[in-house]
Amino acid sequence: MEADFARRVDRSGLSTNAYITSLWSSADMPRKVRTAPVEKAILAKILCEMAAIADELRTRSNRDSVDGETNQLIADCKQHLTDIRSLVFRAMGRRG
Repeated sequence: MEADFARRVDRSGLSTNAYITSLWSSADMPRKVRTAPVEKAILAKILCEMAAIADELRTRSNRDSVDGETNQLIADCKQHLTDIRSLVFRAMGRRG
């Protein structure tokens, strides 16, 4: 019985305590975690790199020698970074 119980817990994707609680309360079982901690770490690294790019773009856009075409290119890049940031936050299960 113990092996069968362990298989059921593994199949549920829950901790043993959460599985027992869900059986005891007859409630719907919670969903599995959407992203693994490793994936969240990778997404956090992507956000960090994107912030560095955004900082560099901000620095370059503040220079006096930047022409209108370059300013527009920088603005477009910033917008793309904002869009990607939102997607990364959604992948992490956060609003952003």
